[in-house]
Amino acid sequence: MTRRQTMNRRDFLRTTAAAGAVALAAQAHGAPPATDGGGGRPNILLLIGEQHNPRVMGAAGHPVVRTPNMDRLAGEGVYFPNAYSATPLCVPGRVAMLTGRFGHDTGATDNIYEDLVKDSPTLPRALREAGYRTCHVGKTHLATGARLGTPQGRQRYYDIGFDEDFATTGKNGAASDTGRCAYVTYLKQRGVHAKLKEDYERRIANRATALSECSPSVLDVEDYHDQWISRTATHWLQGVPADRPFYLSVNWAGPHALRDAPGRYATMYDPAAVDPPIDDPMEHAPAPVRRRRDDTLAKLPGDSWRGLRASYYGMLSLLDDGIGMMLDVLERRGVLDNTLIVYLADHGEMLCDHGCVYKTMMYEQSAAIPFIVRWPKRFRRGLVSRSTASHVDLAPTLLDAAGAGPLPVMHGHSLVPTLTAGVEHDRPVFCEYRTTRMIRRGQWKYVSDATWDLQQLFDLRADPNELNNLVDEHPTLVADFRRQADAWLARTGAPDAPPTA
Repeated sequence: MTRRQTMNRRDFLRTTAAAGAVALAAQAHGAPPATDGGGGRPNILLLIGEQHNPRVMGAAGHPVVRTPNMDRLAGEGVYFPNAYSATPLCVPGRVAMLTGRFGHDTGATDNIYEDLVKDSPTLPRALREAGYRTCHVGKTHLATGARLGTPQGRQRYYDIGFDEDFATTGKNGAASDTGRCAYVTYLKQRGVHAKLKEDYERRIANRATALSECSPSVLDVEDYHDQWISRTATHWLQGVPADRPFYLSVNWAGPHALRDAPGRYATMYDPAAVDPPIDDPMEHAPAPVRRRRDDTLAKLPGDSWRGLRASYYGMLSLLDDGIGMMLDVLERRGVLDNTLIVYLADHGEMLCDHGCVYKTMMYEQSAAIPFIVRWPKRFRRGLVSRSTASHVDLAPTLLDAAGAGPLPVMHGHSLVPTLTAGVEHDRPVFCEYRTTRMIRRGQWKYVSDATWDLQQLFDLRADPNELNNLVDEHPTLVADFRRQADAWLARTGAPDAPPTA
């Protein structure tokens, strides 16, 4: 951490401690929190999918999946088809959204379960200080399951910035958790936790076949993780007082693996009718990328990709229906058009394209994310923006729209000029995972890793499926990208960044 960032953090903590003490004292004496009744500021509903391939959405032109509520948000708001995760992995992506900073600066570079943002300025904490009522529902991946539901766990979420939390582990964690996660408690009260645990243990017991395991959940739709999250968020929206604006962060666990769409969602898409994955012979790809493809294909025999994709589509439609539940309650309460709604994901999913599954890759299916913003009271309607967007732009944008001050250090930019006036920008967007770096600039995407035998350069305008690596054909462009990557790392606090000239 740089000296400048240490000083910012110290100043922020001093301010936060004073504000928190005043708020807690007021609550202890039964006094309502200070509020201006909203003052024209929007409510904020942040909707976060888990491992959502950005191409699998009606608004993105997908030929099979049905996502009418996501499509509605895009049609009534601004859709950014050129949006990217800061890091295509759960924890780093979520920390980047909370802080507006890249993982090499915050320390969130992998799925570590530490207090990564406990002492850092965060988006929800800044909104709470600006008078917002804040709540978290669902998964964050930022605390171990054993702590959820305990006084220690609640304090943890309050430190992040949430007045209330209904926090859960991820899908796999919920099946094995013996703690007090709100969802696990619900399952145990319903008497169905034991059968979920047994089912998940069976699914992951044989790692050789786990990738192709696609069968309906043993739970009814009502008890399924993402349905519980949607229902809990909807109930909170139904009852939240109107005395001040709210910020609700809803975090689903799907369509992340395991592939276990429940009930009617398990049969919503016929495996025989799903679209085929992108075939990539990888004749000019880095050796580690080819090895990953070969390892994956060895575990996905024949056309087992069909069931995998059909189950994924079903889980995504269940999530989309949850969005519809929330839009309905906001509409009934008369606050839909003064609620700033964002839908995005922590990262994507390869979904058998290029012969790979899961995340952490720099192909569009993994590194890119869906990103939609709707607030018709102020923002454009039906705009498909050519501008790039990133996780690190989320905090600057929401704080700007809410009239709140910026965090002391943010690596992103407010997208409000694009959202309000349609102003397009051509800023490069960056993504990282461990030693791999990606830059998207205009039509070009550059991927580098010091441990690879070969780097990658794609012309996304001519080659949107990233099949033709042009790195040997454009040495001047590659050198420019390398300089740009070094400058970005130095500017954003990377501890191992090369010195700038």
